[in-house]
Amino acid sequence: MPVYNGGSYICEAINSLLQQTYKFYELIISDNASTDSTYETCQFFARSDSRVRYFRHAQITPAFHNFKTVLALARGEFFMWAAADDLWSPRWIEEMMNVVTKNKCIAYGRVQSINENGEFITHPANMNLFSYKGHVAWRRLRYLVENPALGKANPIYGIYPKTMLADSALAALTSDEFADTAFIYNLLASLEIYSTPTAVHYKRIHFACYSRAPCHFSIFSAHKPSFRSKLLTLLNLTKINYLLYYAQYKPILLLKNSFLELTTIYMVIFLRTSRNIGSFIVHRLLSSNNS
Repeated sequence: MPVYNGGSYICEAINSLLQQTYKFYELIISDNASTDSTYETCQFFARSDSRVRYFRHAQITPAFHNFKTVLALARGEFFMWAAADDLWSPRWIEEMMNVVTKNKCIAYGRVQSINENGEFITHPANMNLFSYKGHVAWRRLRYLVENPALGKANPIYGIYPKTMLADSALAALTSDEFADTAFIYNLLASLEIYSTPTAVHYKRIHFACYSRAPCHFSIFSAHKPSFRSKLLTLLNLTKINYLLYYAQYKPILLLKNSFLELTTIYMVIFLRTSRNIGSFIVHRLLSSNNS
């Protein structure tokens, strides 16, 4: 469980895991130099339950480093990241272990969004099944074109065979936007994703979770993101994913509210392309006249 200033919800999250029907696991908490009550809460649980191991960074590090810290500290054959503000159905780990031990896959259940008070809220990802099986090329293609609004990043919080976490996938865990989806996309080269319909991950959506998100990048930034990240960002910038979502779930709303926005975006792209072509032609004409 990587955490930074999670004092508001981490007690609930830890209790949700310690009360699981499956008992044979260790809960590793990596505290990214929190300045709130996280330290006191984690110390209490570490003293009261031998399954809890608490580690604290001396100074704050990038969020993805904290994710990798808990993985490096893990000693078990199987591994799961757990968000410090989420909850899980009581048989979550038991059901995931039944799946992952039989299939050597990424095991996940369903997701249900909740608010600050733990109340159910509406979200397009709610109760979807995240199942990506079959030939490697097919399951990776399905994952690539899947609309992010439907929650395809959530299986990062599934259970994995620890030895199957390839270095190429872990390298995708950076501060880039879509790092979670790039991580899953890489893992799909060697693992399928099985989704269990009776296990539920209660994902909390609140303001603080956005303020703790990794820094994002632009496809025009200077630090040279990967081609895959550029492609995913471009899909998002051009609203293709939103178009797919609304076309599938809200076609009337798409026609009513999105036509002008989509037209504007693609017009801008067209004008930029035309400007570049026009500049090239003018340059060539001037070069010809000078010669």
